[in-house]
Amino acid sequence: MTETMTKRVHLVGSVSLSSATEVFEQVAARVGNDIARLSDGETGGRAMPFFLQAGLTAAITKTPGIIFKDIWEVAGLKINLYGLAPGAKAQDIEFGVLGFAEAAKTSYLEFKRLRAAGRIPAGVRLQVGLPTPFMMEVGFITATDLLALGPVFERAMLRELAQIAASIPHGDLAIQWDVAPEITSILEGDVPTLAGIFKRQQVVDSIAKITDAVPLDVQTGWHFCYGDTGTSTEDRETQHFFEPRDLGVLVALANDVCAMVRRPVHWLHMPVPRIRDDEAYFAPLKDLHLKPGMQLYLGLVHKFDGLEGARRRIAAAKVFYPEFGVGTECGLGRRKPGDIPGLLDLHHEIACAL
Repeated sequence: MTETMTKRVHLVGSVSLSSATEVFEQVAARVGNDIARLSDGETGGRAMPFFLQAGLTAAITKTPGIIFKDIWEVAGLKINLYGLAPGAKAQDIEFGVLGFAEAAKTSYLEFKRLRAAGRIPAGVRLQVGLPTPFMMEVGFITATDLLALGPVFERAMLRELAQIAASIPHGDLAIQWDVAPEITSILEGDVPTLAGIFKRQQVVDSIAKITDAVPLDVQTGWHFCYGDTGTSTEDRETQHFFEPRDLGVLVALANDVCAMVRRPVHWLHMPVPRIRDDEAYFAPLKDLHLKPGMQLYLGLVHKFDGLEGARRRIAAAKVFYPEFGVGTECGLGRRKPGDIPGLLDLHHEIACAL
């Protein structure tokens, strides 16, 4: 087992604290010895969905050749959708600066300062979470223009990736690709319009391409997600856009992308709903074939049933896949700030129970 694989906790990315400094300090103090990578928490204006972030939205929607076309209502939100203006050609469209690289560069300065002060353990990397180009696109573009504008979003995200890699030493950097609408809308068929437009192989090819674009000496991994509506109940922290029947769709996707990607991949995170401590949910893991040296993290940490519930889910998962780390289903950006310290401590307790 490699040194990285002994790190049993993975934090997806977002954390509902006030600043990157608070995230770095809280996470490092409570689970610093359990993690290989540390996110800045995506705090402040970045805590909002992409299509509500003013600078990011302007970079896309104010591009010459892009016009408003429709409104999409989903999960109680009304999302403005855009597309090509009459006579505009997709090959002529180039979006402006999206802001991911600038945010990563700023956070790295604070990361480096705190590490030099001994507040972040040596060897921990800055984890930068990026949406896949498709994840970005479906938040802005009407269905009829998705295929045409897909390459434009891909170029824009790869430019951001290149700028991040140019501004942060590779030994200090990890890139996580967040994969969600590809799973729910296309592979699960929850949005028939999109499922009818995109083929499964297009999903696999796209994830493989952006993964291979990460420099070889930068760690990289995937967060496979079923979406988080931002709503919760007394017995359930998160509500997915589409509830997974089991891990079968994610295992099949992971196998296909792992087979296609040429470079090493370091981790894969999959969600586990709180109510799923049955072996049937985890049974597809018996067919999971990750790349050598890659670690699986299961999002089975839940505040409402704590260590006891995690132990049940761990036991069911180990029947089919004995070695894995843990995290929550999705990020911690939609939790109550006062719950974050306890959730981080719970991660440590559960990691020790593995």
